[in-house]
Amino acid sequence: MPAPQDFSQRAREVAEDLFEDIADDLTPLAPAQARYHLDGSDVTLTYEDAVRWVKESVDAGHPQVRHYIEQVAPAVIVNLAAFEDPDSQAHP
Repeated sequence: MPAPQDFSQRAREVAEDLFEDIADDLTPLAPAQARYHLDGSDVTLTYEDAVRWVKESVDAGHPQVRHYIEQVAPAVIVNLAAFEDPDSQAHP
């Protein structure tokens, strides 16, 4: 597992911005109270694992990370999906 400083500055910024948006959407709940479901899979993550997944996704070339609130009761579930940057140059 990479240490926090092992992620790029961009990865840290994307994760910070994303979880600020999630916090706004979940008010008055905190993002740490939610479970995070990875889109298109059966995988759910804790808050800490979701933050790490976002950073890893950005550093792996998927900087467009989106979320939506999948469910609020009985448990809060936030759906996460990461996409490649459509403006990036593909190398042959």
